Amino acid sequence: MEKRNIIFTVISVLIILSIITLTSCSKKKPVAMSASDSGLLSYASKDSQIVLRAKNLNKTYSELVDSHFYKQLMSYDFVKSTIQEINNADFSKAKDLLGFEPNLSMLTNFFASDILFTFSFRNTDMVFHFSARYDAGGDSILKSIDSVLPEIFKEEKDVKFSSENFKDVKITTVDYFVNESLFMQNSRDVREQQKISYFFFNGIMSVSNNSEQLKTMITAIKEGPKDTIISDPTFLQTFEKLDANKQIIAYCKMKELAQKVLEHPVIKQMAKRDEIERYLMTWDIINSIGGAVELGQNTVIKTYSFFNNETKHKDLLELYKKKPEKLKTAFFAPAEANVFLAWGFADALKYYDVLTSSYMDEKVKKDFNNAVAQLKKEPINIDLRNDIIKSIGNEMAFCLFDLKYSIMPDDHLNAFLLALHLKDQKKIAGIISNLIKSNPSNKIKMENSKYNGPLLLTSFMRSKMILC
Repeated sequence: MEKRNIIFTVISVLIILSIITLTSCSKKKPVAMSASDSGLLSYASKDSQIVLRAKNLNKTYSELVDSHFYKQLMSYDFVKSTIQEINNADFSKAKDLLGFEPNLSMLTNFFASDILFTFSFRNTDMVFHFSARYDAGGDSILKSIDSVLPEIFKEEKDVKFSSENFKDVKITTVDYFVNESLFMQNSRDVREQQKISYFFFNGIMSVSNNSEQLKTMITAIKEGPKDTIISDPTFLQTFEKLDANKQIIAYCKMKELAQKVLEHPVIKQMAKRDEIERYLMTWDIINSIGGAVELGQNTVIKTYSFFNNETKHKDLLELYKKKPEKLKTAFFAPAEANVFLAWGFADALKYYDVLTSSYMDEKVKKDFNNAVAQLKKEPINIDLRNDIIKSIGNEMAFCLFDLKYSIMPDDHLNAFLLALHLKDQKKIAGIISNLIKSNPSNKIKMENSKYNGPLLLTSFMRSKMILC
């Protein structure tokens, strides 16, 4: 009996421990990414509100050069003549200054293997930071340009160069003047001093309007990155369903960025601040949004939004969270399509009602209501909400196919397809028919097709429009 009690107790403890473990695992913060696998991304500051990162663009460019599209592009006379003019241009002065003669073949040297751009608000300062890792060819060219920049601007009185050493790395700072922002109310005819700093080290070029940002990066390069974006919980949670090591990624802390923008003194003085505030106030629906892209023959773009459940705009949040149905329009796109774009939205009517009732500027709303009222009059006689919005479904698509690459106006586009999912096909068909009949002078003819599906298909093929 005692053994059975002991076994039961052990099993009970194991079950409880399992439940606790599973619960704690579900609440665990995402594990930080490895700095060794993250490239320049591992140097992005943790307080960045915007992050853009791209890598291996030189490989993508090489693939482009080998593609049929590139060969076709290079066969056009205007492209050939443009390249010929560039190659025949006199760069002798540039050669004397730089020590080498620029040419198109150097273009590939400027496709960095890793590129990073970040932006952040720090108190009232807007800090941008651009970094790029180059191969030996690109690095040597940039250093040659860097060495002669003071000479190029020596006649400019408002441009001054200075430098300092930080941990044995030279940081160059350029001081210059700009006019006060034209977007500000009561802007004065005064100029403001600005600074931009940069360094070259270990094949990396880094530029920022904040020299302390560069010093932080130099320290991270020499001693290893600490407390950067790749350990930020919001960033990790955003990219949990994506891959932060894809060829191109984008990240934005939308809620935080909107707050910082509205608090900035420059924005407070702008003439149209009310319009900016009205637009940005809805950004608190999303804590952050991320995107990941892998370029290639089958380019895939994925995005993920990390919602803010504490938002004041619950009606919009409810719409954003709804998942659209499976796409239907893809079945109508030709296999040889050059471009196919489809949009799925969960509830078109609810979007219309929410946006028109709560999220329109008074002037815009007045103009919109006037336009809607005009549609209700003869000869159009259409109720936008009840006749159109209620009749359309939750998907639309665009497809481009049978494309001939040409600069001739008659050849530039041969065929494209527009598709819109419908709830009430007969009503939409009737509206289109009435619109055509309302203008007796037009030469549009409407013919019925045998297609009777839930989609409105609009195709333009060699100057002919097909509706079915």
